[in-house]
Amino acid sequence: MGKAKRRRKAAEKKVAKLRSQAKDLRNEARKIAKEADLDERASELTDAAQDLAERVRDSDTLARASGKGAELAGVAAEKGGELASRAKDRFEESGLDERAQELAEQIRKSDQYKHARETAGEASDKALSKVGDWLSHSPAADKLGVEPKKKRRSRVLVAVLGALVGFIGGLAVGARKSETVEEVGRLAGRVGQDTPDIGAPAAQKDIEDEVRTRLGEDPRTAELPKLNVNVAEGTVFVRGSVPDGTDHEVVRAVISTVPGVEDIDLQLTSVGASN
Repeated sequence: MGKAKRRRKAAEKKVAKLRSQAKDLRNEARKIAKEADLDERASELTDAAQDLAERVRDSDTLARASGKGAELAGVAAEKGGELASRAKDRFEESGLDERAQELAEQIRKSDQYKHARETAGEASDKALSKVGDWLSHSPAADKLGVEPKKKRRSRVLVAVLGALVGFIGGLAVGARKSETVEEVGRLAGRVGQDTPDIGAPAAQKDIEDEVRTRLGEDPRTAELPKLNVNVAEGTVFVRGSVPDGTDHEVVRAVISTVPGVEDIDLQLTSVGASN
């Protein structure tokens, strides 16, 4: 009698252990189903585990209970692997990386993005032209070796203008056009005082107009979008966005045919063709 009681207790302990394992498997199944967004599969797995747990509880022999526990573990492992595989396939099929890249490309091609770049470029080009003219007529011109009517460009002036291009470009990012011009004005005020506000010479304006005309008339460049063109001391500064595949040397060759052009500074940004 005592031996049968001990066997019964041992069987009950093992059954309790199997119930605990079944409970853990149910919890694991719910977790996997939640992560994989497969609630329906999780429900089926939970029901199967619950059914097997009930059979283990109602079994008459320890061997049968152990067999059902092993069967439950096998089913849970198989279902868990299937759910994990489905979750991985769903993630790969969703193409999240490709969608992120596509969104970034759409932003880069958007009208707002292009307008912001062109506005910043236009502001910096106009400010650069004004600063170049101002320097050539300011009291600092003698110190810098700048002569306003010389055909040959001063290397000192080119260096100063190059530094200003970088400074203006930094100010133009994310700023309004008026703010950029005002900041450049304050910078110019620190270089020299009491200088006249001189606009672009007529000759430089003529060169700018002629460059735009030839770019629009030449078949090789006629299809290009509108570019920002400014002239200072014989140097033509061209800014803007052009389609991918545009030959910059062709643009340079067309501009070089304009009388009075001594040097060309191209800063063109290539963008993909809009859909």
